[in-house]
Amino acid sequence: ITWEQVSNYLIETGMSGGESFIDNIKTYEASPTMDQSKHEHAVEKLVYLEQPDLVACLSSNTRSFRLYDPKRCTIRNEVSGHRGSVVNCCYVESHNQIATTAADMTICMWDSSSLALRNRMSAKDVQLCLQYDRSSRSLFSGAIDGTLSRWDMQNMCLAEQRRGQHKQAINDLLAIDDISLLASASSDGTILMWDMETMRPKKMFKGHKKGAFHLAYSTDYRCMLTAGLDQEALVWNPYVQKKPIFTLNAHTNLLCGISVVPGTPQIITADVLGTFRLWDMRNFRCVQSFGGNDSQSANELNTFCVMPPHRRLAAGGSKVMMFDYMDDFNGESVTDTHQITDALYNPRAGEFYTVSKSSVKAWRATSGSLFRVLRDITQHEITAICMSDNCRKLYIGDTLGKVAAHNL
Repeated sequence: ITWEQVSNYLIETGMSGGESFIDNIKTYEASPTMDQSKHEHAVEKLVYLEQPDLVACLSSNTRSFRLYDPKRCTIRNEVSGHRGSVVNCCYVESHNQIATTAADMTICMWDSSSLALRNRMSAKDVQLCLQYDRSSRSLFSGAIDGTLSRWDMQNMCLAEQRRGQHKQAINDLLAIDDISLLASASSDGTILMWDMETMRPKKMFKGHKKGAFHLAYSTDYRCMLTAGLDQEALVWNPYVQKKPIFTLNAHTNLLCGISVVPGTPQIITADVLGTFRLWDMRNFRCVQSFGGNDSQSANELNTFCVMPPHRRLAAGGSKVMMFDYMDDFNGESVTDTHQITDALYNPRAGEFYTVSKSSVKAWRATSGSLFRVLRDITQHEITAICMSDNCRKLYIGDTLGKVAAHNL
């Protein structure tokens, strides 16, 4: 048996789900919590710092960065100290500090409580991304010339560098604890997996034609996901250097990010026109499309981040926007997060059907358990529904006056 067969089995096992998993993914809706602050420049980067529970907001041509309250979407602090535009940041757990990198070719370390500047480290080039590894207690950075650097957090100095492996800028870094490797995404279209101790590349993944810019990893399903300037995201088996195992292809514009929500099968992608797509990791099906032309969404989107403890995501364009995960209603167990339009009973099958917005859910009358979801079966809201005489079809009418038939 080969390692490829073993790793593929692990991934397929993680993706298999029984009846209990049905409708495990709900939907996202624009949050009533809105950003009331003024932005002189567009938001270029949003990073959720889980341990201090803050959202770092980095804007273009801005030497300071803002820290937002993820619940209220209000500014807690605005931190100044860089001599150039702040590019990226991460949280350094061992020191309880926030690391930021900027166009002034420095990495600054800020106390997460007082936000006082603790240290400033100089680099030879602009560092575009940062990643802290808990196991080695090292800070890694990717430079605009493709150089990977490791920084000693004890002495606050450069420890090691690797040049020449990436031919162009390193845009994102991600520590994958499962295999103790560091992934780097570059504008040259490649993703490299690095041994964090030896700083040597061990694997290479090629699939993006226009550069790789964003990385994500699902610990639950053991998949790595990447996005670039293409209109599609790629799913990889990180144990095997071969072609992508799947392509998430539904966007019509360039992607600006990809994220995985830990502990769930949710994958979220977004494009530059503000359209989000929610995917199910178990079958790579697109569950929902939201944002885009919605009234609260920006016409242009540059970045987004997920905030798992708050069950929401933040998006950045001309301002910061929030989208809430609609899995409950004021903490109560409900049939749906939206108003129920109608309900039908099928006496032959012993099933109930509930209608909400553009979806129909089927429930077992004996146990009350949900066993099937017909999600987004109409493009517009359902206004009327009835069952055929033989109880084998549903006839559905929507707000545009269209009628459709669906087999049960």
